[in-house]
Amino acid sequence: MKVTLLITQPPESPVAAKALDFARALLRQGHEIPRLFFFADGVNNALASAPLAIQWQTLMEQERLAITVCSGSAGARDLSANDCLLPIAGMGDWLTATLESDKLVTF
Repeated sequence: MKVTLLITQPPESPVAAKALDFARALLRQGHEIPRLFFFADGVNNALASAPLAIQWQTLMEQERLAITVCSGSAGARDLSANDCLLPIAGMGDWLTATLESDKLVTF
């Protein structure tokens, strides 16, 4: 099954940690994650100072996942590519992934 993940919760939320656990569980069970997208306050998970940022980056590199930060949400919070450990992209990437997925799960 293909599952796109949308993370909207800030890094201090326990829900953000649950999203990371959920992504790992999906992959262990053989599911695909076409895109994991940080949106709204969720973009703060990509900041180098965020508690789970290194773990998200490691997951992206080890599993070759497409993990991106919403450019609009990053811009609204004055974040640049230099602030984030993960790539910044537009909503088009997220939309394409949702069209190619069987499910969308939002955290």
